[in-house]
Amino acid sequence: MWNGGIGTYVKSSEERHGDVGDRSNDTVRVNGRELRCRMVAEGGNLGLTQRGRVEYALSGGPDGSGGLINTDAIDNSAGVDCSDHEVNIKIALVSAVASGALGPTSATSCSPR
Repeated sequence: MWNGGIGTYVKSSEERHGDVGDRSNDTVRVNGRELRCRMVAEGGNLGLTQRGRVEYALSGGPDGSGGLINTDAIDNSAGVDCSDHEVNIKIALVSAVASGALGPTSATSCSPR
């Protein structure tokens, strides 16, 4: 299974939807042990709770004896790196707009005024 979206879609059977903190996905969220795929790869952030990740690894998978999964830091390292760059660019643009070196429209398109 590939998770590339925004939101938490898998939790542990011991967690309640309210524990997850992502109400918009309560109606589609499943428990880790209910996943019957052989492997989970995560391209989004926080697609599984940590307890959901462990539950899948121990009792999910095609036969219920566990599935293959990395930590989200491994599967999504490029996404995290990209997000870090994006934040740094936004910080620089906010400073440039505040000083008047760039107008808001230029900052949005990342082109000088």
